[in-house]
Amino acid sequence: MGRTSIQVSDELADELHGRKERGDSYEDVIWRLISRADEEATADTLPEEESTEPVNSARPEPSERGGFNDPLASIDFPNSKDRDEVRETIYAARDYLREHGKASMRDFVIDVMPEHSLGYDVPDLAPGERYRGSWWRKIVKPGLEALPDVKKPGQGESEWKYTGDADE
Repeated sequence: MGRTSIQVSDELADELHGRKERGDSYEDVIWRLISRADEEATADTLPEEESTEPVNSARPEPSERGGFNDPLASIDFPNSKDRDEVRETIYAARDYLREHGKASMRDFVIDVMPEHSLGYDVPDLAPGERYRGSWWRKIVKPGLEALPDVKKPGQGESEWKYTGDADE
C-alpha cells in the first residue's frame, strides 16, 4: 500500500495527538474515528426496536460539585482530558462569571485559561484577536451552555451572563 502525506492545521494535529493511545500512529487514530462515525451512522439508520444500544441506561456519573444531577455528565468532552479536571475548569469559568456578572470568550481565555489550561497552549492574544482553540470550543463553551445559571450570548452579543444561583 502506498503512502500519501496530508497537511492539517496545528489545531487538528493537536486534537489528533490528544486522541492517540499508547503505541498509536496518527493513521490508527483516523481509522478509529472513521470506524466510530460509520457505527454511529449505521445506528442512526436502524429502527428503534433493532438498535443494539441501550437508551439512557447509564446513570450520570457523580461529581464533587453536582452529585448525580451534574449538568455536565452527558457532555462528550475530549477523551484525552481528565473529566474531573474538565469539570473543575468549567466551574472555574462559571465562578469567574459569577464574580464578574458577565464575560466574553476573550475574558475567559485571558483570565481563566492560564490557571485551568488542561494542557492546551495558553495564547497571548493581541487586541482584537479571537481565540479559536479547542479549550473553548470543546470544553468551556459546551460546559457553560449546560449550566442552568449561565446564559449564553444572544444574537449579535458576545458576553456570557451569570443568571443566579442554581442548585449545586
